[in-house]
Amino acid sequence: SVWPDWAYMHYEPAPAECTEYAADDSITFESIPTFDTTRCSGNLLNNGDFENIADLPGLGGWQNNDMYLELVQSDSNYALKAKVNSNPRVTSHYVSQYIDRSCLDSSVNLEFNADVRFEDSNTGKKAWCHGSSCPKATLDFIGEEWDEAPILSSSIGTISNTEYVNGWYRMHGSILLNEHYEI
Repeated sequence: SVWPDWAYMHYEPAPAECTEYAADDSITFESIPTFDTTRCSGNLLNNGDFENIADLPGLGGWQNNDMYLELVQSDSNYALKAKVNSNPRVTSHYVSQYIDRSCLDSSVNLEFNADVRFEDSNTGKKAWCHGSSCPKATLDFIGEEWDEAPILSSSIGTISNTEYVNGWYRMHGSILLNEHYEI
């Protein structure tokens, strides 16, 4: 779930025949739940393990910028396949998701783990990444406008070249939220 900091409410004029039309007093937002260690333990991503995503319209909470996303199955596990579209005007390609803000609190240690495999877009064969050419997982804190640059961006996951197993890299890392993060 995502709890907005704000919402811009714009109501169209009610049709003449309508008596129960939405107005300022007919919509309320639930307040953000208080931080709870038990509730916030585990996976903070919506459909982060892909297990139930096959039954959802679209791809659950997963979003992207200029990428084609597909749910694929390998053995008994699911994976999200992301392929960059070839739009030369787009310079930023990513897969993203909003995190439950109620589970972000000062002194919380967030851990990130993902298995990642690279394929050549032309041949479909396994590809490799090394050093700075490998993608990173970042945690972006954004302001009130969804399209503005992040207020703060921190790397939370990197790929280790030594953890390459059967075509998969292990991306992992952690970040301790402290006084440097406005939550």
